[in-house]
Amino acid sequence: MSKAMDRESSTDVCLDDLLSHARDGVFVLDKQRRYLLYSRACERLTGYAASDVLGGVCGQVGVTDCRDEQGRALKTPLCPAWSVFKGGAPSVRRHMRITTKSGDQRWVETHSTPILDDDGEPEGVISVVRGISDAKGQEPSSAETTDKLREEAGLVQLDGILADIERRTIRAALHQAHGQRSLAAKLMGISRSRLYRRMDALGIVPREEKF
Repeated sequence: MSKAMDRESSTDVCLDDLLSHARDGVFVLDKQRRYLLYSRACERLTGYAASDVLGGVCGQVGVTDCRDEQGRALKTPLCPAWSVFKGGAPSVRRHMRITTKSGDQRWVETHSTPILDDDGEPEGVISVVRGISDAKGQEPSSAETTDKLREEAGLVQLDGILADIERRTIRAALHQAHGQRSLAAKLMGISRSRLYRRMDALGIVPREEKF
């Protein structure tokens, strides 16, 4: 086993262990608002399995009926992810009422922050979600959760988690494109030069991959 593969396996174990034990849910959307990651805590909060939502577009699969305190549907431009992508917000915190897969309604709080590319532009959104009481706000804010995740992770830092998510996304696109990097870049909605830079930074070596 190569050192790169060994390092990747160690990261995967730490990531899965972290997300399986975290009390708050974590999900990640790409620029097309497709789900790239949906943690076990998200599954527990919503009743939707990761397999129900991964690869689907937020608002079209999984938890689709999200409403604010005024009962408004959190769709464009009220959607937190949309605000991060299009509104340039550094972060968005939102209370919302969701409908679980079983049909129950519950209040949650989300805290969404952008994942920035090399040019400082948002290319994804990472959101932390936690259940709150009907009184909304009696429990600690999820704005503190990023720090809690770092504490729970031990040696695993949030940057490492995001790098692992990006690595998995690039590999998935390359497999879908049968190793054709130009096509993989097109599928991801990024330039070929950017894909090359990120592959180099993440240690993805085409000749070591099986497409």
